[in-house]
Amino acid sequence: MPKRKKLVTVAEGQIFAIPLFVSRTDTLVRFKKSDFEGKGKRFAFMRVITDLMGGGILIEVFDLTGGLDTPISLIAKANRLFRPVSITGLGIHKKRWPSMGIQDGYDKNRDSDFKNIGLVASPYSDPVLWKGGVKRRISLEDSKAHEPWIWWQAHHLEERIIRELKSKTKSRARK
Repeated sequence: MPKRKKLVTVAEGQIFAIPLFVSRTDTLVRFKKSDFEGKGKRFAFMRVITDLMGGGILIEVFDLTGGLDTPISLIAKANRLFRPVSITGLGIHKKRWPSMGIQDGYDKNRDSDFKNIGLVASPYSDPVLWKGGVKRRISLEDSKAHEPWIWWQAHHLEERIIRELKSKTKSRARK
């Protein structure tokens, strides 16, 4: 059987802009650079932690929005919006998420605390925790403390980001 070519190739520390104005656009639509130009276009940002080679691409989304001119150094200093998740490469492949570049000197252990990132496979029966690259069985109760290991599609991740940002804005307003 011939070896299949990977859909996308990403680098650890690569930063992508996630447009917050295309979440209702079909995942299979291909974008061009001009689709993202113009004033008032708001983006969230994510960093590739590592390619899980068949398990998706492990990423973290930052609690920061801005334009395509937002410096990578500013993005890299931001807090996470939520725990790291695994994504499909389709949002990158279809140029839905433009690359901002690669963070200089990125180290997944130092900058993303890779060894403490946990994803749970089979979260509803006989769960397996993948933590920092090591797998072990855990209880159903313990599995609730971790992200489920699902491959987030582009529009689903965008919708989650929008919800999380709205929730954060509402909680700030209540304080």
